[in-house]
Amino acid sequence: MQEDIIVIGAGASGMMAAITAAVNGGQVLILEQLSQPGKKLYATGNGKCNYTNRYQEMECYRGEDRSFIERALGHFSCDDTLREFRRMGILPQERDGYYYPVSGQASSVVDALVRQLKLLGVKLHTEEHVHRIIPPENGQKGYQVRTDKRTYQARCVILAVGGKAAPVHGTRGDGYAMAKQLGLNVLTPLPALTSCVLKGDFAKEWAKIRVKGRVSLYNKAGELLAQDQGELQLVSYGLSGIPFFQVSRYAARALETGDKPYLLLDILPDYSMEEVGQELTRRREAFADYPAEQVLEGMVHKVLGRVLLKSLGMNPKTRVVEWSERDIQRIADRFKNWKTGIAKVSGFDFAQVTTGGVLTGQLDPDTMEVKDHPGLYMTGELLDVDGICGGYNLQWAWTSGYLAGRAAAGCVR
Repeated sequence: MQEDIIVIGAGASGMMAAITAAVNGGQVLILEQLSQPGKKLYATGNGKCNYTNRYQEMECYRGEDRSFIERALGHFSCDDTLREFRRMGILPQERDGYYYPVSGQASSVVDALVRQLKLLGVKLHTEEHVHRIIPPENGQKGYQVRTDKRTYQARCVILAVGGKAAPVHGTRGDGYAMAKQLGLNVLTPLPALTSCVLKGDFAKEWAKIRVKGRVSLYNKAGELLAQDQGELQLVSYGLSGIPFFQVSRYAARALETGDKPYLLLDILPDYSMEEVGQELTRRREAFADYPAEQVLEGMVHKVLGRVLLKSLGMNPKTRVVEWSERDIQRIADRFKNWKTGIAKVSGFDFAQVTTGGVLTGQLDPDTMEVKDHPGLYMTGELLDVDGICGGYNLQWAWTSGYLAGRAAAGCVR
């Protein structure tokens, strides 16, 4: 079967690529392995779909080559996304720079994309799994795309199958195998925007506590790898919440390379070490005959205060009059620099995105075309590009999909 443009994958970047190619005159077929398009999109932003962000700086994106990301975003960024989705019927609602559909439903975004595909005459084949792309040989033109149902010929192919995160939504990492078959280099894909399992068993006692804090990630040599601040979610196996999500990709990469990263948790980030020490000294004097676990109330959640004391080998029932200056110093240090090792980061089943992927130096940042395979394009999470929480991973999907779709349409005209 002969096609102009085949898009493999009907996720965010795949649908954007197909729409853009069709708008620019291309005849497009999408091949999707699941029964419906956009399945992962339904879950984004807790079902509300934070689809872009006003604040667009390179510190929000990660990858081996940030210049590639910056150049691509220069062609299609936040304003372009807002304009394109408004054209499709999505009115934006801004919250501190985060953009959501006014409806508050991720399904609105999926419906708008699918509606646009239909209006443009894009063909969509679902429940069809692609397992190989064969480049042209012996002077032939176009690519052969083999699926579990048939073989297609296409002048251009856009590979938009996503990464490995959240496999329940169909992202199984097939794209990496196809990229390797084509001779491309792939940085080991690892889970990102995910939680972690901490060493030790103290976390069992602090489950279901939320606390404002700062998390700093260090490698074994004591070098700061990443840092973030916000609401930490203390869970029975370790640590969750956006601040750790933001640094998790660095922890995953450090563990993958054999390093032994650790965290320093600051659970009183608005107070200096000196202020914490002074407050503990004041409480020792004011509440001398009270047990330590009660005296820490008002500084920290009662359960967390008890866990903190026990982690220092101190009895939470001990009267604070018995605290020495050394005890106060140790407690203050634990508030500000609670050191804990990372056993592992939570796997792809729990991750929001993938870090690593096809190294971007092999692609043209203006078109997403693979340099060694003219007419072949790659987009989205398949590439070595990931963003922090806040709409950045979707922005990358829109950007890379748009550039690939526009370029593919130009190639077949």
